[in-house]
Amino acid sequence: MVGIASTADSGIGGGDLIAVFECGLCEGAPGLYLKSVSSADDGKTWRNRADVYKAKGSGSSQVNAGAPQVANVGGKLVSSFMTDEDDAEAGKWPVGSAMKVVGGEAKAQKVTLG
Repeated sequence: MVGIASTADSGIGGGDLIAVFECGLCEGAPGLYLKSVSSADDGKTWRNRADVYKAKGSGSSQVNAGAPQVANVGGKLVSSFMTDEDDAEAGKWPVGSAMKVVGGEAKAQKVTLG
């Protein structure tokens, strides 16, 4: 799954695109985690691969962060995603997953709906 947004007014790349996506096993770690890339040419090429979020326990146990989306909210880039890192039975993805939101330098915040 992938989410794409414009970085216009965010102070990052003056109108570039940013894509946030889930990645796993491709770099040898168990579970899924979130990465980003950016594009200065409307998506023809992508660069600057970077970590966005790794669930607690990533690399040593099967926890996941996936199904990301990204949006530019008033000039701030915000990503929402699911994670099972707070579930006692982590590893049964997506069972026990909760939605979290992270933006800029902020820590991920758990969101309870309903």
